Amino acid sequence: SSDLDLSEVQASASTLKDAFMDGDEEKLHSSYSVVSEGIHKMQDETNSSLWDFAKTLPVIGTDITNAKMLVGCAADLSDNALSPLVDNLGGVRFSDLMQDGRIDTGIIKRMRDSVVSASPVIVKNADIMSQLPHGNVGQVNEVIDKIRDPLIDASAVLKDADGLFSTILGILGDGGQLRNYVILAQTNSEIRAAGGFSGSVGTLKVQDGVLTLSEFQ
Repeated sequence: SSDLDLSEVQASASTLKDAFMDGDEEKLHSSYSVVSEGIHKMQDETNSSLWDFAKTLPVIGTDITNAKMLVGCAADLSDNALSPLVDNLGGVRFSDLMQDGRIDTGIIKRMRDSVVSASPVIVKNADIMSQLPHGNVGQVNEVIDKIRDPLIDASAVLKDADGLFSTILGILGDGGQLRNYVILAQTNSEIRAAGGFSGSVGTLKVQDGVLTLSEFQ
């Protein structure tokens, strides 16, 4: 009954992902607007008195409740996780993350601030989705399963998002710290417990994301 067809929301969600990767800020905001509008129209519909009555019906009552919870989670994720990501990462081209032997730690910091802010919302809604009971309507179960599994996987990673990004920045020598790494090049001609036989060795110096690789000896 929504004026906005669900297929348009799905298409805009796909465009939204591409716009994130391409750094197309205009397309990012326009796609998000369509997605957000569609989700909130669905939320308005599922919050109606008709849906509240349908929750009390036998057989399909559980599915109606699950659908309402699903739309509620989608609205929360859209407003409090996706919206900040769109605002903070608009115009960032992820293809620029590494250029000319340098990893841009500034982009990583910008990503960290956005992801750390959004992670509690993602974790909370993943917990809600994981507790939804199995319903009787196959179509509803399929949609929930399709969304729940990747959301739970993302939640597991993002529970310590700040620590993860701090580790990455530390490895990259952020803040001017010089990091030195020894690299062993192994061959599989003489297998050892830790891999192949160490045939040559080199060093990698990293400072502020700038990578300098020595010749291997």
